[in-house]
Amino acid sequence: MRRQYFQTLLSLCLGGLAGYVPHKVGAQMATEPLLTRSTAVLPNLVFIFDDSGSMNATYMFQYGGKPSGMGMSGPPQKGSVDEAALSPSINRIYYDPRIRYKNRVDATGNDIRPNTLRNSTEFEVYFYKVSPSATQTSTWNNTGNDPSNGSASYFKSGSPNGYQPQTSELAPGASTNTPYPNKVSNNIKNFPKWLGRTDCISSPTVCTWQEELQNYSVWSVYHKTREDLSRTGVGLAFKDIGPTIRLGWGTINKLENGQLTSGVALFDASVKARFYDWLYNVPISGDTPNRKALDTVGKYFSRTDSAGPWGSNPNPSSTGTTASGSSLGGVNEPSSAHLSCRRSFAMLMTDGYYNDSFNGLG
Repeated sequence: MRRQYFQTLLSLCLGGLAGYVPHKVGAQMATEPLLTRSTAVLPNLVFIFDDSGSMNATYMFQYGGKPSGMGMSGPPQKGSVDEAALSPSINRIYYDPRIRYKNRVDATGNDIRPNTLRNSTEFEVYFYKVSPSATQTSTWNNTGNDPSNGSASYFKSGSPNGYQPQTSELAPGASTNTPYPNKVSNNIKNFPKWLGRTDCISSPTVCTWQEELQNYSVWSVYHKTREDLSRTGVGLAFKDIGPTIRLGWGTINKLENGQLTSGVALFDASVKARFYDWLYNVPISGDTPNRKALDTVGKYFSRTDSAGPWGSNPNPSSTGTTASGSSLGGVNEPSSAHLSCRRSFAMLMTDGYYNDSFNGLG
């Protein structure tokens, strides 16, 4: 009888084990995440988006004497240390021509292609290379003449004229004799074909100006700021996920006030469409109460009513930390009917900074 009860419980929670056969356990490795298997009890996931003002920043590095989390949200100033933000070697979210940038996708998984920027577009990219000298004067910081102790040189236009790629960085057959210019414009017809630039199909050895401009356009629209990069990356991450989870979502600043934007619900086509619409359009402003936001999600998961995350048919409109409303089907189950084996998770997408004044959690 104990064995029969154990098998029945395992079947309920893990999706239909017909029996227990010891010698076959682990005989084959799973080829898909166990979390998303449609036969399992569907897990809850609350996605938390950082909507703080720092997400408008165009760079991802710390510099100077500014407090962590603060920085420029507009174009870097020429002739100052901010020029380092125009180097993908320093600023890892600035345009890097060695990368093929991905489009955003809609809720159905189709690419959302941006319009190509004007042919007259110009932009700058600075690289560095290692110098063997023990002392090297910076060529990008014009605010002083003191030599640095490092061996990295950051090159401006004309000093030298561009970055000479290494063979290991290039696609097979591409020449190291094609430099990448510091100032990019339609006056230059051919660019290095980097190993990762599979979008350059006009030639096996170079990228054309139009191919370079299109890649830059995708970066400029979908990857330029922390928020752009985050929205695009999250959309791509959820692209292949369907009704194998129950998803809820909210921003850190709304959660700081005790409310999700949407409670968990089966991630079917209609819920997925609502999620993508919210993800790509939620405004950015405010502070960074990350820990308070996580605390709110924890309290949401502590609910015991059937409209909350443990009900078999939760109501996404019931977004608070206490019981409210009825389940989506109007059936109020007793808490004893809820499956204790249902896994629940919170996923926080943030640029990594938080405000201590907003925790209040001890």
